[in-house]
Amino acid sequence: MGQLTDASVVLRFGYQAIRKAGLPTEEILTKAGVALNQVDTNARTPLSAQNAFWIAAQEVSNDPDIGLHLGEHLPLYRGQVIEHLFISSETFGEGLKRALAYQRLISDAFDAKLVIEDGRCYLSNGEQYWSDNLVNRHFSECAMSGILRFLNLLRKVSFNRFSLILISMRVRMMTSISVFMDVQLV
Repeated sequence: MGQLTDASVVLRFGYQAIRKAGLPTEEILTKAGVALNQVDTNARTPLSAQNAFWIAAQEVSNDPDIGLHLGEHLPLYRGQVIEHLFISSETFGEGLKRALAYQRLISDAFDAKLVIEDGRCYLSNGEQYWSDNLVNRHFSECAMSGILRFLNLLRKVSFNRFSLILISMRVRMMTSISVFMDVQLV
């Protein structure tokens, strides 16, 4: 496999979340080595840039749960190919399978897998590429927040024909459950 990358939407959504959260956007981007004009480009960025981004975001914000908290401010993922794959599918399950087949269009960091057991299904965040658990945690928590908001939209347009039963995250150094319970995802 060649160099691992993120779609430009990952940086753009991160930028928008930082701004919406009221954090010092330029300071975080500068510390991460990201020029402001990179936010509006359509070029994929090296996945390795996430390391610098999450470290800078945590240091500048002084928030050990920055991934989770930025996830609250992510724009809803609309008008992209993944949404089309869901909406054009006959069933939610078919849409999910189709979307997972194209998850790397968003980021090579995604390695989600659909697991079906005993008539229920769940998503696993799969193998994480970073040896740095801090980066794995922040990216996973932020991305999961965005995914949950998107799935909530799909739940509404499907007239509540599916429901979320459980969220299980396999990353180290997680915060207390009370911090998760305080996060607003809808």
